[in-house]
Amino acid sequence: MTSLFSYAPHRAIPLSGDVTQDILPGWSGMKGIPEYEHAIATQVWSYGSQLGTLTEVLIEVLNALDLDAETEAMGKLRRKASEMQDAKDKVLTELKDRMDRLQRDLERLESRTDPN
Repeated sequence: MTSLFSYAPHRAIPLSGDVTQDILPGWSGMKGIPEYEHAIATQVWSYGSQLGTLTEVLIEVLNALDLDAETEAMGKLRRKASEMQDAKDKVLTELKDRMDRLQRDLERLESRTDPN
């Protein structure tokens, strides 16, 4: 049986397509060997981890230099690093709260279960 929806007119607006597409299909346009890039990014060190480590190192170097003045870019780097840490802390707190709720729910369910 054919659905009535198959006869409905279909209009698509710009950017209304599938939003579950792979953002790196085939890793085309990358420099180097795509297989290496893919293996490193998925198995060894994600881009986020790479950027986080580089940010930490740069801030340590800036602190060690003990400069009299800070450029706009240095200030922006420090602010973004702080924002990233705040976002991580927020997610961690939310995950801990969720785990606590799940643990309480599990204990409540276990206390209601009849052992027979």
